[in-house]
Amino acid sequence: MASMAKEETTEEVISIGLKYAKDDLIVGVEGGGTSFAVCISRLIDSVESSSGTRQHGWPINPDKVVLDMEILLEEEFPTSDDPKETLVRISNFLIFHRPVKGSYSSLGIACFGPVGLNASSADYGTILPTTPKANWRNVNVLAPILEACGNCYHKFDTDVNAPAMAEYMLCQQQQNHPARPSISSLAYVTVGTGVGVGLIINCRPVHGMMHPEGGQIHVPPMEGDTFQEGYSWGEKCPYRGKHTVEAIASSVALVERLEAMQKEDDAVHMVKPSTSSESSNKRASILKDLEDTHPIWSHAAFALANLCVTLILLNSIEKIVLGGGIVQRGEVLLHQVRSNTLMLLNGYIDTEALRNINEFITTSRFGNKAGLVGALVLGKLALEGGRNKEDHSATQRKGEVMDAEYRNIPAKGSINENNIFWKGFAVGYRSGLAVGVYATAVICLVLFGLTSRNKGGNQYPARLRI
Repeated sequence: MASMAKEETTEEVISIGLKYAKDDLIVGVEGGGTSFAVCISRLIDSVESSSGTRQHGWPINPDKVVLDMEILLEEEFPTSDDPKETLVRISNFLIFHRPVKGSYSSLGIACFGPVGLNASSADYGTILPTTPKANWRNVNVLAPILEACGNCYHKFDTDVNAPAMAEYMLCQQQQNHPARPSISSLAYVTVGTGVGVGLIINCRPVHGMMHPEGGQIHVPPMEGDTFQEGYSWGEKCPYRGKHTVEAIASSVALVERLEAMQKEDDAVHMVKPSTSSESSNKRASILKDLEDTHPIWSHAAFALANLCVTLILLNSIEKIVLGGGIVQRGEVLLHQVRSNTLMLLNGYIDTEALRNINEFITTSRFGNKAGLVGALVLGKLALEGGRNKEDHSATQRKGEVMDAEYRNIPAKGSINENNIFWKGFAVGYRSGLAVGVYATAVICLVLFGLTSRNKGGNQYPARLRI
């Protein structure tokens, strides 16, 4: 009966693709360690944005508008230990809401990693073998979701590079504000089950050899730190998980440190290396109940401050945005991160940005939706990039045709180009042969005439006599 009721409820749901058949629909997928968030949005134009109403008169909910996109529908799917189960559920959801034209306008995926980002590589769109989520190693996340979307324009990136780009685009929208000058670089740091860093340098996300793995940067521990063994996830990580940002500031490391400090036997099960959503929720619950003055927050803040200093010194970064569950601790943690950052810099760098440290190191303005918004931004950029290429190609083809008409030659790639070429060649060959025969005949006649006249004593041909 429950199954039947569910089916009836599903039938009553109106397909977004049917309801918004004439709109550009963008899909955003955020792949996280505990769940996959899926969102369908529509691109809104400047007229709709200023008027607050859609073209057909329906009002636009301002709380659902982000970076010129209106969020129409959101759904969340648990990150199952069976990747196929999760991906099939996501695909079915997207197929049900797919536009009647056969595909969405574009797709953006922001996924936990490490992931393959080189589009020319065989592992593009795949979670790499070094991920701590063993069941998801070598799983191609992009292929089934892209197929469900109708093989539309798409972009695939990490779950930190994507929100970094979203934060950067938001800064660019507000660049005319005197307190927020235009920037070309930004770092997004997420602190949760792990620690990840997304980088925007020269207005573009950093990929390179793979993508940034800033959570694995080695940092000095606080003086007197006795937690020297590293965290349980660190066995296959750089430095074997000892004295890295993630080994100190992640929720896994913080709970393990707490267990070591309190010597609580009943906490052992909850801090064993596990990637299940249940274990993640238990870790979050343990940390949530801790008082703000607990010493583990000082260790986390010191590690994050070291990371901020590294980003400043190495990348000359212009803004640092912090997100993730640990950062939700609030201003207590943020204050320590900011003050430790200035203390560690020791006055070596003195800029207007650092003097306004509260604006330089901030939390995400998208809150806990930063990853999903980042995925939508990837989709929007994919759509813009794809259409720009189409426009460029169309302009190039038009230019070739116009040039061909001007010169009266077939355009490259035009219909019957080869046939016209060979016909022209044949005509030219026959014409050339006829002209050659005619010229040879004339020359022979002239020579024959000269010879015969010279025999008669005349010095010049008749037509040249003086």
